[in-house]
Amino acid sequence: MQDNHFSKLSAFVAVAEHRHFGKAAAQLRVSPSTLTHAIRSLEEHLGVRLLNRTTRSVSMTAAGEQLLHHLQPVIAAVNDALDAMNDFRDNPRGILRVSILRSAAASIISSASASSSSACADATSSARAAHSTAAIRSAAARACCASAAGHSAGP
Repeated sequence: MQDNHFSKLSAFVAVAEHRHFGKAAAQLRVSPSTLTHAIRSLEEHLGVRLLNRTTRSVSMTAAGEQLLHHLQPVIAAVNDALDAMNDFRDNPRGILRVSILRSAAASIISSASASSSSACADATSSARAAHSTAAIRSAAARACCASAAGHSAGP
């Protein structure tokens, strides 16, 4: 574990909750020795002992109890935030803009619209039918420039 306070604090919470270095290491997917080093480094950084450890048991000091009390809601909030990001991955959102030749628009857009509306409930789409490929390229260029400038390209 690199010199990252959050990873050390997460390591401490895991050890404190499991009361076992091996189980906490398995949860965090690190070796027990890496975890031991992280806890020792955190204790040195804070200047207090957080855990009492023997070869057979792990218990918390008063400082460790207090730190755990403060950290548990913070770690839970971070995990909730990360879970919310998973929702973005699993359920695409945003706007899909399609420019298509008029001659193909009716058949392609109706079938694509029906399948995408059920698959991407939080996404919206807009379609523009054009009479030529030059008109499509022009619309795409306007959308690209507006997107780069941070503006919405109108229909």
